[in-house]
Amino acid sequence: MKYDLGYVALIFALPAFLPQVYKLYKDNDSSSFSSNTVLLFWMAQLFWIIHGIQNNDNIILSGATINILCFSYIICLELTKFKVHNEPGV
Repeated sequence: MKYDLGYVALIFALPAFLPQVYKLYKDNDSSSFSSNTVLLFWMAQLFWIIHGIQNNDNIILSGATINILCFSYIICLELTKFKVHNEPGV
């Protein structure tokens, strides 16, 4: 019997980053993240999504979609922080 280890990898990989996203949500502090690194990871996930679609690979597509959502949240926090700190009178 053949098992697709990609699903096993997905089960381990996805929960690995979710506690960090929850901590960001709870603390509303993204200062420990490098904006450049987050943007590069976001771009990488975008291309993994495209790759998953092109190759009809649901494992890659699922993992990359969840990751891009997490990284999008971090980017939104960064942009919100940038906007608040650059408003006049703040």
